[in-house]
Amino acid sequence: MINAELELPLFRCAKDDPHVEGLVQMLRRHGSWLTAKELLTLISLEDTDSNRRLVRAWAEAAQDELITGQQGYRHIECATSEEIHHFCSWMDSQGNKMKLRAARTRARAHKLVG
Repeated sequence: MINAELELPLFRCAKDDPHVEGLVQMLRRHGSWLTAKELLTLISLEDTDSNRRLVRAWAEAAQDELITGQQGYRHIECATSEEIHHFCSWMDSQGNKMKLRAARTRARAHKLVG
């Protein structure tokens, strides 16, 4: 197993993880976009790749509470309808790309293996 595969379970968390609720509440109170670096500074954690992965895991576990984008993270209650639409369109697009890649890989594997 490569290092990235070994690290993945470390960056998974459940919606009831207290860090997830802390992130959700922080973004709700702040009201605007915050980058991972800004979030880490606010919670007194060093800005490292590992800690940025933790922020991503917390945001993912928050499910429909947060949106993400090039500007960082934002609570959905503080986002504009345009920001929400952009986020949803981006997520749909990424999902479609992943499905297409899976279908192509499946077809290629079928040709190779039978």
